[in-house]
Amino acid sequence: MKRDWRERILSLKTQSAVIEGALRGDFRTSTDLPHRGKGLPSVKAQADVGNIENLTIITNRAYCSLSGRDSSVIKKKELMDSLKGTLYYWESPVELFKEE
Repeated sequence: MKRDWRERILSLKTQSAVIEGALRGDFRTSTDLPHRGKGLPSVKAQADVGNIENLTIITNRAYCSLSGRDSSVIKKKELMDSLKGTLYYWESPVELFKEE
């Protein structure tokens, strides 16, 4: 039987695991609207093709990072202090901005 998104999120042990799952597209929103829940998976897809490097997401007590050009490895940890909000950081390769 398919578990709903709340059960899957609650089954995770850490906040960073929730962010990792969202990056991988494991969760859909509770609204079931087709345009919702695509943001983080699309950011991860850009990292997969090399348009984004060194992606870092910090929210609440969660820290997730995709280092360099290897977006398949998501480093994650729980922070001691909570950030009230969400911080996104990434770098784009300079080659993307060079004129041909």
